Amino acid sequence: MNKKFQELNSEYLHSTTFLKRWNPVLIGWGNFWQDFEKLFRKMGAAVRGGLVFSPAHGIIEGNGGFQSPFFAFEKERRFFMTIFKKIIDREIPADIVFEDEVCLAFRDIAPQAPTHILVIPKKEISAVDALSDEDEALVGHIFLVIQKLAKQEGLTDGFRVVTNNGLMAGQTVPHLHFHLLGGRPFGWPPG
Repeated sequence: MNKKFQELNSEYLHSTTFLKRWNPVLIGWGNFWQDFEKLFRKMGAAVRGGLVFSPAHGIIEGNGGFQSPFFAFEKERRFFMTIFKKIIDREIPADIVFEDEVCLAFRDIAPQAPTHILVIPKKEISAVDALSDEDEALVGHIFLVIQKLAKQEGLTDGFRVVTNNGLMAGQTVPHLHFHLLGGRPFGWPPG
């Protein structure tokens, strides 16, 4: 493995900048951090394949342009349990507001609006671009759940549904999720 990569990787992985960049809500969740560190250590072997982790950008640079490490290393990611999977499995507590056999909804621990609920499929899907034709009914079901939750939360004046796809769009957890936001005015364009 490239020595420079090892030095940068080690320095960056152990910094609070890394945690803040990837997801501020994860700070202090040690088990998740340990899994994350294992993922990047495993990713280090890919340097020989022409990919380089850029600590300055928190991304993988390769022939395919910029990719999140989550999506560039799907096979290696299989051993990595996301924080959302840990919530589904009840390994991490959450303020759950809805659950059925298809999805789970819980309040965001770092809300960006008076109402901020995350709705996630129980099926492990890393992002929108990982959806397949067989997921059509699942996504439709999730949007009907979002509609019910908005009514349940009294969001009669409107609400916003947001999903991010990939690191450059702001996705910090490699598990498909939808943010239900409401209770305040929103501007356009977002971001």
